[in-house]
Amino acid sequence: DNARFDKALKGGAGKTLSRVDCVAKMLERGGSSGAAWHALGVALLEDESLNATVNGEVVSAAEAFTRALNEGSDGAATWAGLARTMHPGRKLHVRRSAMTVVDVAWKAIRRDPSAASWRLLEPAFDRADVVTLPNGEELWEKEWCTKVLSLDGADPRTLLRLARALGDGGQMAMLEDGRTLTVRDCLHDCIANDEEPLAAAWSMLDATMATNESVEYKGETLTYADVRKRARSAGQYDVGSNWVELGEALAARGGTRVVGSLGTVDAARCFRRALQLDPGNRAAAKAYDALLVDGAMPPTV
Repeated sequence: DNARFDKALKGGAGKTLSRVDCVAKMLERGGSSGAAWHALGVALLEDESLNATVNGEVVSAAEAFTRALNEGSDGAATWAGLARTMHPGRKLHVRRSAMTVVDVAWKAIRRDPSAASWRLLEPAFDRADVVTLPNGEELWEKEWCTKVLSLDGADPRTLLRLARALGDGGQMAMLEDGRTLTVRDCLHDCIANDEEPLAAAWSMLDATMATNESVEYKGETLTYADVRKRARSAGQYDVGSNWVELGEALAARGGTRVVGSLGTVDAARCFRRALQLDPGNRAAAKAYDALLVDGAMPPTV
C-alpha cells in the first residue's frame, strides 16, 4: 500500500524516492515490460508529474502508456490511462496505427463499458457536437451525456453538459432506465451533487430560473435572489472566459504568470483550467490545440 511503500523509500543519504523514481529505476535495471510501463504511466498521472527520466530519456505519461500497449498490455486501464494523458487534439501512434482520443477511448469502452470509460470521450466533445466512433456510428453530445448519466446519474459535469445540449427549447433527454431529464432537472441535480458547483452551473441556473422558484443546495433552500448572488460571485474571477483571455495573452508572448494557489501557469495550463471550469469551451479547446509544444501534453481535465 502507499503508506508502507513511501515509508520504505525514505532514508539512505537523506533522499526520498517517489513512486515515479522507483518505477523508472526498475525500468532502467532491465524490468521493461507492459506492466512496468503501465505502472510508470499511473505513477506519473497520480503524482501529476509531467515526465520521468528513464535511461536518460524523458518520458511522459502518454508515452509510458503507449509503450505499455506496444509491449503487450491490453487492459481497459492502460487504454484509459492513455486517453487521459494523450493530447486530445492530435493523433498518437500506437501499435503502428495513428489513433485519436476517440479511437483510444473506444478501446477502453469495449473492454470496460463503465461511466468512467464513456467519460473518456469528453475531450472530443469539447471540440465537436458529434463524433464518429471507430464502428462507424455517429454519437451526438446529447446521446453521449445520456449514456454516461444512465451509468452514473450523479455526475455533475455531464449534467451541466446535457443541460447545455438540450438548450432552451423545452427538450428532454431519456435515460436507459426510462427516466427523463429536463434542463431544470439537469441543473438542479448538478448543483445538488457537486461539493463546489462550477460557476457555469450557477450562471445557467440563474438564467433559467423564474423569480418565484427555489432550489435545494446542501440542505438549504435558495431563492432566485440567492442563486443570482452566487452566480455573480462565482463568475467574477475563476471562470473559463478569464482563463482563456489570460492564456491567449501568455501564448502571444510565450511567458508565464503566478496565479494564486495554482502557482506559475503557462498558456496550456490556462486553457486546461478553462476547460475544467467550463466544460465544452470551444475557444479554450481550439487555443489549446493550436499551441506549439514539445512532446505530449499533460491531461486536459
